[in-house]
Amino acid sequence: MGAAVGGADDSRRRADARRLLRRHRRLLAGLAAALSIGALGLALQPPAEATRAVVVVAADLAAGQVLGPDDLAVAHVPRGVLPARVRALPDQLVGRALAAPMARGEAIADHRLAPRPAWSVPAGTLPMPVRFADHGAAALLQAGQWVDVVAAAGPGLDGSLTSAASADVVAHNVLVLAVINPDQGSGGILDTPSTGSDAGPLVMLAVDQPTALALAGSQARANLTFLIRPGPS
Repeated sequence: MGAAVGGADDSRRRADARRLLRRHRRLLAGLAAALSIGALGLALQPPAEATRAVVVVAADLAAGQVLGPDDLAVAHVPRGVLPARVRALPDQLVGRALAAPMARGEAIADHRLAPRPAWSVPAGTLPMPVRFADHGAAALLQAGQWVDVVAAAGPGLDGSLTSAASADVVAHNVLVLAVINPDQGSGGILDTPSTGSDAGPLVMLAVDQPTALALAGSQARANLTFLIRPGPS
């Protein structure tokens, strides 16, 4: 008898389920159609465009600006719109100078950066180009040497009527950064070889600002030569 009762209960539950399905068949059909349309939309949706990290400027910057950490940000942009030779890490750009103005959000490509000089300038000094009167002697100089620069004036060299030559040390104990021959580029703003037959080596010296001004004035009115020192002192 218990089995009969159980069978009757199962029959009633199946009948109730069929009535429920008939009652809500339209709603269920609508849900099924919506799910099908959604699945089709997902299948037809194009894949997400590949992006990559790129360093951009965080604010409008002027040409010559030396980049610091606060000047840089990282953005994720589609790979297809990136210029060549961009960087993904800000640390790779800190300390570099801009060759042209840049607007906020622009990616920094290598061609937007000023070229690095071929020499390292000690703190507190500036690179100063000098041509010495004796080209043969200047060709003996090498980067890393230390020199005293001497301005030698003789009759007529400085526009005076003095009959005796004179010489003064105008730069003491300065470092030679580079010696650039006339047929050799410097890798920077001096990268145009000299074509004059009397052009001697261009000697780059590391000097402070007062010494640079003294050298500039001496080059205009006297011949420059040098004394080689054994080292810094």
